[in-house]
Amino acid sequence: MFLYNHSASDVFDPGSSAGATPEREGENTRNSQSVFSLFGSPQAIPELKFMNRKNRELTLEAFRGSIVLLNVWATWCAPCREEMPALDRLQEKLGGPDFQVLALSIDEAPPSVIRKFYKGLGIESLFVFHDPTGEVFTRLNLTGIPATLLLDREGRGIGYVVGPVEWDKPEIVGEIRSFIVPGKRENIL
Repeated sequence: MFLYNHSASDVFDPGSSAGATPEREGENTRNSQSVFSLFGSPQAIPELKFMNRKNRELTLEAFRGSIVLLNVWATWCAPCREEMPALDRLQEKLGGPDFQVLALSIDEAPPSVIRKFYKGLGIESLFVFHDPTGEVFTRLNLTGIPATLLLDREGRGIGYVVGPVEWDKPEIVGEIRSFIVPGKRENIL
């Protein structure tokens, strides 16, 4: 088992070794082409509490066993709005027991506002998750949104992206699939 040797606030800190790319040369020959900044080894993620569309509290533990693309966003964020349809198409394409897009809004508004936002963009495959407290933003040490963290089946961080991404581009879908296929990506971490 890999242990996270940094404080929780180091998760998205580009200056910390937690955000470093693999340390062993040749360990990941695709890293320079990766959409993700990969961690050198799986990183423990601080406990994150958030709500579902029915205002029931959840944690990442509810997603254990699946690869998770945790996207932190808000309805007032223009780049978030831009990438949301691609996240929806990615969920439509890959979503299931082995993979889940967890689009986590940090809006203070109730879930009905997020549902209205989804409806306005034609979002049909993403579920409503939100953190009205903003604690997720703080616990992950984010400096901006959108921010996306790729989690392994144990809920550990394996890579991240800050900024909007065209998540349904074939090369990105292929990269994410390589994490989902058992053994293919996990052997290099």
